[in-house]
Amino acid sequence: MNCNSKAFDILTEESAYWIGFIAADGCLSTKYNGGIKGLSIKLQHSDVGHLIKFQKFLSTKYAVVSNNKFARIQVYDNLIYDKLMQYGLCENKTNCDYRISDEISYNKHFWRGMIDGDGSLGIYKNRNTTYVRLNLVSNTYLILLQFRLFINKY
Repeated sequence: MNCNSKAFDILTEESAYWIGFIAADGCLSTKYNGGIKGLSIKLQHSDVGHLIKFQKFLSTKYAVVSNNKFARIQVYDNLIYDKLMQYGLCENKTNCDYRISDEISYNKHFWRGMIDGDGSLGIYKNRNTTYVRLNLVSNTYLILLQFRLFINKY
C-alpha cells in the first residue's frame, strides 16, 4: 500500500481541511499512471513544506517533487479519488460547475482549506478606517454560493 486509502473516510479537522485544500488547489484525474485514478497538488516552490504535511497526513511514500519554481505531489489511489468525488470534487474543475456535498459544506475546516488554497485573510487600512477582509476565489459560482450560505449561518 502506497498511502492511507481511508484518510478521507472519516471527517476530522485535518481531513476536512485537506479536502478543502484539494478542492482549491488540487486536481483529480483518471489520466495518471496508465489510467489509475489519482490526485495532484502543485504549488510554488516556497510552499513545499505544505506538501510535506499533506504527504505525512496520507502516510504516503509518493514523493514530493520540487525544483526552483514549483513543488508537486501526485497520489495514485482509486479509493481516495472515489471518496473525494463523493464529497463533490470533480475532474477538470475549470470546466465543471461543481457543488460540494451537504456532508461537508458547513464544515469550517473544509472552508479553511479552501481559503488557504484560493483565498486570503488580511487587515487593510483605507484612510481612517481599518478593516478585515476575507476573500475566496473560485471559478465556479456554486462554490461561492455555498461559501455565502456557510458564512451566513455562522
